[in-house]
Amino acid sequence: MLSLKEEKNGISLKITVVPNSAQTSIVGIIEGVVKIKLNSPPIEGKANKEVIEYFSRIINVPKTSIKILKGEKNKHKTLFIKGDTKVIKEKLNCIKF
Repeated sequence: MLSLKEEKNGISLKITVVPNSAQTSIVGIIEGVVKIKLNSPPIEGKANKEVIEYFSRIINVPKTSIKILKGEKNKHKTLFIKGDTKVIKEKLNCIKF
């Protein structure tokens, strides 16, 4: 089950990234953490940028609504998605993992 934490103006979500993969896709959930493969390398923030763009596209929120709270230089990251917590939860729970 996906582990989400309600914050003041949105939701925080823990993810683990695997850079330099053949394609960008969500692999699944391991102990509440979303595992995502990224096509980008972990160089000069390319992987971080791809994470934000990918989540923006799959849950249909502006890229400016997503920030990396923790783990900018680590494969374990915490994302913050700004917005209505109920709507964001529904969108995240609709993703096929």
